Amino acid sequence: MNLKLIKTEHNYDLALERINILSKAKLNINDTNELNTLVKLVEEYEQIHYPFSKIDVIDRIKYMPEENKVLLLLVLSQQIVPKLSQKQDQNIAQQALDLCWTWMQTQNDIGEYLYNILDDENSKGITIIQEMSEINKDKMAWDCIIDAVAYTSRKAYEKTGANFFPEPIALVDDTLINHFIECYSKCIPKYVEYINKIEYYLNDYKIDRNKTLKDQILNQLIF
Repeated sequence: MNLKLIKTEHNYDLALERINILSKAKLNINDTNELNTLVKLVEEYEQIHYPFSKIDVIDRIKYMPEENKVLLLLVLSQQIVPKLSQKQDQNIAQQALDLCWTWMQTQNDIGEYLYNILDDENSKGITIIQEMSEINKDKMAWDCIIDAVAYTSRKAYEKTGANFFPEPIALVDDTLINHFIECYSKCIPKYVEYINKIEYYLNDYKIDRNKTLKDQILNQLIF
């Protein structure tokens, strides 16, 4: 692809399409350089034409209801799953997210179970899978999944009235959302547009646990 300053929406869309292709491929040095350059060019275009910054996004999220914060992380994480290069990793990530959706649906006491998904050496917790990955874009995608599961686990513990948490979960607070958004923005080029769309939807969304939350929400938010 011709790597020039992006000046039109058409060229912006072409750059995003190329980034998406490269993000799913095994990259050589030239491909990596092209990807890094394209990401920089896209970010420069977005700063002019999509002026909301990560700081603006994070500041708005802070004031969302607690359950909406969980839903936001889960919906955004669903976009991340296909970014993992290995099908097996995609399946593991989806299983972890499905358990988070289950907690949102049932509010059952599964905080410890979610924690074990993160940090169970015997069954290869997802933090270990992330550490073993040699592909940088996979590491970034796993960071998003891990943050979403950790945040959900913390809320599940809090729902039971717990006063003590496993050490990693004890450190989880809303600053984790900052890290999530930082990683998400590197995986999804139009991240501000997607976050705005989800936030707008959730502002008017009333949780009805008689319906399947995951299907109900994701069917409305087709990207």
